[in-house]
Amino acid sequence: MTETLPRQRRLAFLRHRATLERPQDWEGNAVFRELPILELEYEGIEPPAFRWENVDWSLRLLRESRDCQDFVMIAILRMLCRYGSSRLLTAAHHAQLKHVLLGVKYWCDEPGKDTCCWSSENHQVMYHTAELLAGQLWPDERFRNNGWVGRRHREHAREMLYLWLDWRRKMSFCEWLSAHYYDDDIAVLLNLYDCAEDAALRRLAEQVLDELFFELAVVQFQTGTPFAQGRAYEAEVLRPDATPISALLKLVLGDMPVEAIPPTLSRSALVLCTSAYDPPPPVRRIAACRDVMECRHRHGVNVEDAHRFGIFPDRLRDYPFFLGAGCGNHHLCVENGYILNNGDGYNYGFEYYRRCKAEGIEFDPDPHQYALTEANLYVYKTPHYVLSCAQDYRKGKPASSSISGRPGWAAIAWCSPRTPPAARRTTGPGCGTVTASCLALCSSATCSSPCTGWFRIPSTISRRGITTSMCTRIFRRPSSTMSAWRAGGCSAGGAVRSLG
Repeated sequence: MTETLPRQRRLAFLRHRATLERPQDWEGNAVFRELPILELEYEGIEPPAFRWENVDWSLRLLRESRDCQDFVMIAILRMLCRYGSSRLLTAAHHAQLKHVLLGVKYWCDEPGKDTCCWSSENHQVMYHTAELLAGQLWPDERFRNNGWVGRRHREHAREMLYLWLDWRRKMSFCEWLSAHYYDDDIAVLLNLYDCAEDAALRRLAEQVLDELFFELAVVQFQTGTPFAQGRAYEAEVLRPDATPISALLKLVLGDMPVEAIPPTLSRSALVLCTSAYDPPPPVRRIAACRDVMECRHRHGVNVEDAHRFGIFPDRLRDYPFFLGAGCGNHHLCVENGYILNNGDGYNYGFEYYRRCKAEGIEFDPDPHQYALTEANLYVYKTPHYVLSCAQDYRKGKPASSSISGRPGWAAIAWCSPRTPPAARRTTGPGCGTVTASCLALCSSATCSSPCTGWFRIPSTISRRGITTSMCTRIFRRPSSTMSAWRAGGCSAGGAVRSLG
């Protein structure tokens, strides 16, 4: 069978990445830059010098129980599972890695102070996979943080992973099409596929990976990531051709020389090149298809409808699903949040909802700016442009975070790139021009951002090459504006028309 990503291309990519500068920048990145060195040595190819100091730099996150320590665990545990006999890892290195991993806090209910985010969809699977693999490596060792032996950690993680993977098979991803977080999801699922002892877990991980690559092949445009997505940061909005997932897509779906792939650190691309997993052959045919294509798919679920899929908001076992969707404070889930926190501290609005219900006070059942509820994605693709839209997604709800500086998660309600790229203009209250190769109505942008958009998610509907979007402006003066965008509607590559 023809490989989707041939071994020669994998090794060429790793050779090139091994020659790039390997700075000690953010601790969560440094260790991943050493994976190409270890893999080349594993394949019998003389690699550049291995830099243990980069690994040790990343271990700081684990030693200090800081947020994103689980990113580092992906690389560290892959090193131990795949390169345990490597001559580049000395006995002293092994001892340090083991000491750190036996002292790590693997879940939020363990004792000890930390500054970690545990609840989001991507963090859940990274922590559970790390706990599983660490428990496999040292089943009889006692882990210092909570006193469990490794096999108990392994069984705890297995149960949580079966739930998480089953939710993804039923509901797909709540952080839908995130060009940022799909990078980590794919990397950690590859760890499960390659390293888990449980064959059923490996099959489930493979199924979810196949689904992810299929979705990305459908929505990508020229191996970039200018599409509607549930969680995005400013970098993903402004440079969709240089995101971590774009680097992965250029490697897997494109034919450009590996030297031409942007040097963006892509954890998923690096781990894939060291993995036995090969994306399903149809993804390249889908990506290369020049026919007009329409695709509809759903991500996530509304809390009120979850019981239809066997996920119950009043069941403590299912509470992590709603936390991962940013719905932990929903009035149907809120009691479980109160129980999980033992009635102390941040209790997800338990007292507020209880008082409202007792006194007959009306409340917004879905107020949270972090919520990632059901998204019905529509994609219309031609050889010259693609239009993707989350149909009528959370219209009028507040958003978002890193672009605006306000609390919340950025959601891109719709997006349409063209070839060749051209600057676009919308009727939003931002600076007006998007300089990236896409036009996006982002739920989060402000006048100070180079990205145009809204603090509230617009009501947006797409059909074939036309999108209508009704937005509520909350700056300067209250007003409503409806815009219509027709892909390919003028010589500049499309037109936005204000209808109100």
